[in-house]
Amino acid sequence: MRADIDSVLLTFVLLDLMNWTARWLRMEGPLTVKQAAGDYWAIVMDGMLLRNSVL
Repeated sequence: MRADIDSVLLTFVLLDLMNWTARWLRMEGPLTVKQAAGDYWAIVMDGMLLRNSVL
């Protein structure tokens, strides 16, 4: 884990991400559960910004 990220905050972010999914993810689409899980994994493990990008 990156040293510049607070582990308590990261825990809350991940729990929030997973718990709210049940509120908005619909079995009829547009995303399947498998697609949502894959996107979540990519966001959590790889981040959402392009490498060497600036906000």
